[in-house]
Amino acid sequence: MSPGNAELRDRFSTLTTPLVADACLRLGCAMRCPPPEMLPLVSGKPIAGRALPVRHMGSVDAFPEYLARRVEKPDYTFREHLASLGAAVEV
Repeated sequence: MSPGNAELRDRFSTLTTPLVADACLRLGCAMRCPPPEMLPLVSGKPIAGRALPVRHMGSVDAFPEYLARRVEKPDYTFREHLASLGAAVEV
């Protein structure tokens, strides 16, 4: 059984980028780090956890609309938003 988001968050909470990079090098794994411009949606929150592939559907309007909707419904996920727009969300 794979770990849930809360367990992944707990596991990654004490790891720094250099530690993860060193582990990747030692294990021969490809390092997949986001560019430094990528920031968490909520200030102060780490960027760690599951990543889902998303196919670009030709519009960048989906993200601002999603953020506006989260103000009304804080537990609303981007995945739900993409599905509501008819996007093919891959698992």
